[in-house]
Amino acid sequence: MDGIEPKHSDLAKGVKEGVAYISENATEEQRKILEPFIMEHLEGRIWKKCLGIKYVKINISEENGTYHLTMPFGEMKMSLAIGGDRKNPIGIENPSLAFLKKARFCNTHFWKYHDYGKNLEYYNTSGAIADFALQG
Repeated sequence: MDGIEPKHSDLAKGVKEGVAYISENATEEQRKILEPFIMEHLEGRIWKKCLGIKYVKINISEENGTYHLTMPFGEMKMSLAIGGDRKNPIGIENPSLAFLKKARFCNTHFWKYHDYGKNLEYYNTSGAIADFALQG
């Protein structure tokens, strides 16, 4: 899920539009919980307009700290940013969402998005990755 704006300066003014994609493997029970959760607790809470929530095939692979995500409407590849010790990823202390754990900075090699009439591609930007620490 992300805000969909053509420039970062547009995001700074407020996220006008956003969209979420959830794995098609989510069960009906999970879907009933995930949609409101996204809109009330995750990125959806800062969007002025939700373009939609779609259930799609999502593939995520990881090799040596590089993550590659593909889905029908986009693709992203990012690598963990390594700290001064040249071994360990740079962590994010006190992330804005308390249920994130192991939050780490990444170098995003590319981020491509093509849906809802938007055709966006970004190269060599920053990013982050984290695990969710939620139960229930």
